[in-house]
Amino acid sequence: AMDIEGLGEALVNQLVDTGLVKDVADLYSLTAEQLAVLDVGRTKLDGSAVVLGETVARKLVASINESRHRPLARLLFGLGIRHVGGTVAELLAEAFGSVDALAAASEADIAAVSGVGPKIAESVRAFFSNPDNLEVIERLRAAGVEMAERRTEPTRPQTLAGLTFVLTGALERFTRDEAGAALKALGAKVSSSVSSKTSYVVAGSDAGSKLDKAIALGVPVIGEQELVEILQTGQPPATGGDR
Repeated sequence: AMDIEGLGEALVNQLVDTGLVKDVADLYSLTAEQLAVLDVGRTKLDGSAVVLGETVARKLVASINESRHRPLARLLFGLGIRHVGGTVAELLAEAFGSVDALAAASEADIAAVSGVGPKIAESVRAFFSNPDNLEVIERLRAAGVEMAERRTEPTRPQTLAGLTFVLTGALERFTRDEAGAALKALGAKVSSSVSSKTSYVVAGSDAGSKLDKAIALGVPVIGEQELVEILQTGQPPATGGDR
């Protein structure tokens, strides 16, 4: 979630097994010296253990240091809050802007965020009501992990503000993440689920249940070419899209 290059599952298991890491905050106190001698679970031909080594260790520490400055949504995702994946984390980051504001929010305030709802809100509120979790957050803060969203002025006019798009199926010209980011740059919201409040569904090839639900709800459906035109002009389709 925090995009730490080189920190794969096998290495994480080693760090936990050796006691170097007991929770996520411990990652930020690791040194290259500690990591360099870490047994990676393999042996050389002479029977001696293979260790991580100084070069890899230095690169890993540098990657951990870089992750202190990830966007708030990545941090919220990385905290491991139940039901909070990448998409929900983005919604919460946009709505509250900081860990402190989210931690202070009531369950009702969290549930009121479009795309969140009561089940997720209950889980988020329970997470921030746990003293152990709050202690980890304070240790992350002390380690220099950024706890608030960096607000920047949009580079393009927010002509799609107030519109919600859902992307489904495979696109040819870009990934869904790239398309979603481009829509957000124009002020749109991008949701993972279709509802009556969805403005448009962008249907690529092999679109499945989301397309079916859009048709059932009467939500306008557009194709990839129409999406390209939206991103080029900054304007939504003049018609309701293809059904």
